[in-house]
Amino acid sequence: MKNLFFLIIGLFYFTMHAHTQVIDSAYFKCTYKLSSLTDLLRPDKRQADEMLLLVGEHYTMFGSYKNYLADSLILANPEEHNDIKLGAAVISLPTGSGFLPKTANNQVFYINRHSRELTSQASIMSGLSFQYQETITVPDWTIENESDSLLGYICQKATSRYGGRDWTAWFTPEITVSEGPWKLRGLPGLILKAEDKDEHYIFECTGLQRLQQKSVIKKDTEKEYRKISKKEFV
Repeated sequence: MKNLFFLIIGLFYFTMHAHTQVIDSAYFKCTYKLSSLTDLLRPDKRQADEMLLLVGEHYTMFGSYKNYLADSLILANPEEHNDIKLGAAVISLPTGSGFLPKTANNQVFYINRHSRELTSQASIMSGLSFQYQETITVPDWTIENESDSLLGYICQKATSRYGGRDWTAWFTPEITVSEGPWKLRGLPGLILKAEDKDEHYIFECTGLQRLQQKSVIKKDTEKEYRKISKKEFV
């Protein structure tokens, strides 16, 4: 039965070594806990993931931290590690098998900090990979008088209507990095927490670090992805 299982995997799944290019070096790293409600008919079933924000001089990258770590290990030891995927789903095989599990949350955002051009790369259940680009706007934030303490930093409250949702963010002027999770940015300090009014998406910072040894910001080469518009992707 076990041999049959792996035979089926061999027939219906494929192994892909992603070709990547380094686009920047990150000097700042921030991790967020993401709690999301993806099915409005099941409000008690929230999904959790750990997200990674890397900030470089020219680009930021935002995506699943687990997938970033797995891809880094695969690139460092391509003969020892790999992953098995069917679209966005990934098979988790036993430790020592040489395969690295990933999460299905595989959409990655790259933002050019100067031109505000965003590149999004993702796979869907059909097994196809897509890439779209858009020029994003900075949220029109209103900085409120309320303050709070998060991770030992004094934070200020800010609100904005952005991307069809009403957002509340808490940012700290003590860290002069004008970035945050997803596309939320443009405040005079790092966003440590953000949530929409309906609490469909809640981002909470779990750790941050100024990197002495810079981490690379890398993305798959464009030939791996079918280029489409954002409207087609949605």
